[in-house]
Amino acid sequence: MKLLLSLLFSIALSVSSFSQNGVYLYGFMANAPASPVQIDVSIYGDSSMTPVLLFTEPSGNIQTQWIDLPSGESIQFIGAGYYNCQGNYTFQSWNASEFDDLIDIPLNFNYCADSTLYGCTDPLAINYNPQANQDDGSCQYVTTCQLNDVIVSISTQSWGQEVSWNLLLDSTSVAGGGKYQSNNTYSSNWCLENGCYTFEMFDTFGDGWNESTFQVVVDGLVIQSGTLLSGNYGSVSFGINQEGCIETPPVSGCTDPLALNYNPFATIDDNSCEYATITENDLCANAIPLIPGSTILINNSTAFQNEGIWGECWGFGQGEGEQTSVWYTFTTPLYPASIHLEALYDGSNTLTDTQFGIFEECGGEMIYCDGNAGEGLMSALDFECGVLDENTTYILMIDGYYGDAGTCFLQYEVDSTCTTEVLGCTDPQAINYNPEATEDDGSCEYATICELNEIQVVINTGTWANEISWNLVNADSIIVATGNGYSDNLEYVSQWCLSDGCYTFQMFDSFGDGWNGANFEVILDGDILASGALSNFNYGAVTFGINQEGCANTLPIYGCTDPGAVNYNPEAILDDGSCMYDSDCTPVTIIIDGYNVPYTEWLITSTDGYALAGAMQNQNVTIIDECLEDGCYSLEIIGIWGDTLELGYYTVLVDSMPIAEGLIGSFQAVSFEVGSGCDSTNVIYGCTDPNAYNYNPEATEDDGSCIYQFDCSIDFFVIPDSTGEDVIWIVPSANILAAVEVLWDFGDGTTSTDLFPSHEYFGDGPFTLCLTATFASPDGSSCSITYCVVLTGDMADGSGFTSSEGGFTINVIGDGASVGLTATESITNLSLWPNPTKDQLNMRFNSLNNNVQTVEIMDINGKIIVQKELNNAGGTVTGFIDVTNLTSGVYLFKLSSADQIETRRFVIAK
Repeated sequence: MKLLLSLLFSIALSVSSFSQNGVYLYGFMANAPASPVQIDVSIYGDSSMTPVLLFTEPSGNIQTQWIDLPSGESIQFIGAGYYNCQGNYTFQSWNASEFDDLIDIPLNFNYCADSTLYGCTDPLAINYNPQANQDDGSCQYVTTCQLNDVIVSISTQSWGQEVSWNLLLDSTSVAGGGKYQSNNTYSSNWCLENGCYTFEMFDTFGDGWNESTFQVVVDGLVIQSGTLLSGNYGSVSFGINQEGCIETPPVSGCTDPLALNYNPFATIDDNSCEYATITENDLCANAIPLIPGSTILINNSTAFQNEGIWGECWGFGQGEGEQTSVWYTFTTPLYPASIHLEALYDGSNTLTDTQFGIFEECGGEMIYCDGNAGEGLMSALDFECGVLDENTTYILMIDGYYGDAGTCFLQYEVDSTCTTEVLGCTDPQAINYNPEATEDDGSCEYATICELNEIQVVINTGTWANEISWNLVNADSIIVATGNGYSDNLEYVSQWCLSDGCYTFQMFDSFGDGWNGANFEVILDGDILASGALSNFNYGAVTFGINQEGCANTLPIYGCTDPGAVNYNPEAILDDGSCMYDSDCTPVTIIIDGYNVPYTEWLITSTDGYALAGAMQNQNVTIIDECLEDGCYSLEIIGIWGDTLELGYYTVLVDSMPIAEGLIGSFQAVSFEVGSGCDSTNVIYGCTDPNAYNYNPEATEDDGSCIYQFDCSIDFFVIPDSTGEDVIWIVPSANILAAVEVLWDFGDGTTSTDLFPSHEYFGDGPFTLCLTATFASPDGSSCSITYCVVLTGDMADGSGFTSSEGGFTINVIGDGASVGLTATESITNLSLWPNPTKDQLNMRFNSLNNNVQTVEIMDINGKIIVQKELNNAGGTVTGFIDVTNLTSGVYLFKLSSADQIETRRFVIAK
């Protein structure tokens, strides 16, 4: 390894111990070149290192830059380094004893200082070097050559002072040179006779010329060129107007300077040139549309093309030109809305400094601009209601500061809750009359004679109807109908006159949790052409045809398919677990009279597996009103934090008559019977539909877990390992068992067709894991669906997962699978009910050991939403989780002990 020369710059530095969580860096570089010089700064805290890149301007100025630092730490030392005028990388560090408590830190550098630069110092010489301060005797002057006027050109890169050369004729030196400055070109003229020559190359360190090159030019033609690739000596032979010389053979390679693998020494092109793939949306004309409520991964690594855009607010307010830009479009809704656009870090630490620009048209003026309004150095734009025009397409350009390139996330949010006013048609005579509208928006439509197809769109809303909107798009991607601004639990009907063709009904939800019980129908002449609902997330679509064959099939209708249920839907073809039934139960009131300390709970269980729990209402009297089916029950008082209930009195009432009463204390169970009591039939929960894939003939009560052969949907949970291993558990939805074909794409060039594979990643990513499942319908048709999640080695920070050596492993396990770390299972017979649930999830399991179990509720992205520790002495454990504050959707229940992990999937439906 080369030893760095002594430091060629001085720096005056004052640094804060940063209780303010950041510092400003700025400064000046004397003798700076016209091109920017990159300065690498590292700020070391108590347990962290913050990297910073600074760049000089042609004037030598270094613009002010704010640096975010971790909260609560102190700076221990700072290091800075760059390549100086000789091509040497210089570095210096400062410890904490040199710092003052300042927030503004000036950095002053000298590009060329205290260095001896050899060269020709005579301005009359043809090779005069104005930067040289020590003449090396190399000056050359114009002379009249009667032989061959030969030019030897030396182009240096780094470590130019190691380079020298000698030109031999018949073993006699006739020309030579050396001791060059890095990153310069030197030309010398020589008057040489015809003959065979040898060009000798020398390197004093012995590692080659470090990409420095030479050319020998005669009468304007390059007759020889090359470099010393390695070692301390090399030679090239050639002739000047002389035949029979032993010449160096030609060099094959890529001769195109625009190629990635361009070889400047190649003399013959061998068709090996490789070129970078241009980013698809590198130009405005190729901008990609954004979907409301989406967060996407953007990549400007190969965004080489520019349109000459200048951002006045870029470059930390100094202005900067476009360098590595990508383009997107977004269309505002038909109603007033606030718009939020923000670039977010994706963990790759590549694209970390973005710049935004908003345009109305390609080639137009930038109407909005942002540099670093987001987190750290990232960009963000927030538009309040009415700032952007309604139903208007805008263009978003995202650029990397100073050519910053890589990947990050882009978030696009639309919020329609701008005002308490409800816009709509207020005329009761109109076909789209909105009784909830408070202000007429001029949208009233009246019955007209339709020469085409008169279509009705019916929207039946549930809860959170203000989140709902929809578009009807024809085959040319033109919106021909739309709707929004709904209220809860109402029916809305609109009429449209449409031509024959294929159409797509697009469903949007601004919150991202589906339509919460709302559904749609498209009707022509009394026939339903399409229907459905958005069961989850922020977007869904159904394609259908109006008097047109060959359109894609309409998505299946979800609902309750059990005719015995009170909410049976005869149109539904896929059961979504929403069936509700009349309950044959007895109203029961339980009164507990006795002083209890805070955080005390009551627990009711039955021999049929029923469990219900809650907190004591106050410190004197607790009243519990429940409707219980016939059975044998026990009542228990539990101090969940070790607290206790002082001795109290309990009474169980049915129709205001006591059926059980007596004394009760902490951790003491008392029994009572309802109806036929302990002689009633035990309830077995499971899927009771014989047509379901997981039908349980032993089940006596349906728990909403039925899975059907042709459920064209797939997803999976991501669960970081909690034991400290570099492992992520992947839990696909249970209907993967009904798939006729599966394909796991691991995002690193490898795939698997196993149902539950394992895979090792070499590196921390990011990697995009995709699952594609194909399902077959009984009618012979089929569908394929793909679900993807981005994985990184550090995505599970805080959950015991570390990846210090790089790389991690994923294990795919079945829904409800048990992951044991020992041969003996300490957790058995785990059951959850009701499923789906609304506000409370009951649990029961058997524990063989006296240990601590942890219960976690996770969303589909693996985010922990609820976490609770259970202490038990072994045996049957019962309890509940309050999910009142969770939104509708699919969740994962995870029960962990020291040697085992159990998972179950459940649904919250409100």
